[in-house]
Amino acid sequence: MGAVVSDPQITDSGQVCFEVDMRDPERLSGYRLQGNSPCIDAGIMIDNNGGKDFLGTPLESAFIDIGAFESITTNKYNR
Repeated sequence: MGAVVSDPQITDSGQVCFEVDMRDPERLSGYRLQGNSPCIDAGIMIDNNGGKDFLGTPLESAFIDIGAFESITTNKYNR
């Protein structure tokens, strides 16, 4: 897999700038990937990664998204 050098197509970045309460991860949901993002399925599996994304979604697939949130969309072009 090569480097992704295009717009990651994040849903609503910049909505939280300071004083992020890590006990409320939904406040960062604007950093999720849009369904057509080139970052979907473009990441790599990291050993001992905890098995979940930032919100607790399991990382079960061999095709991991780039970013803190794993989407339920797959990008057939990155396979």
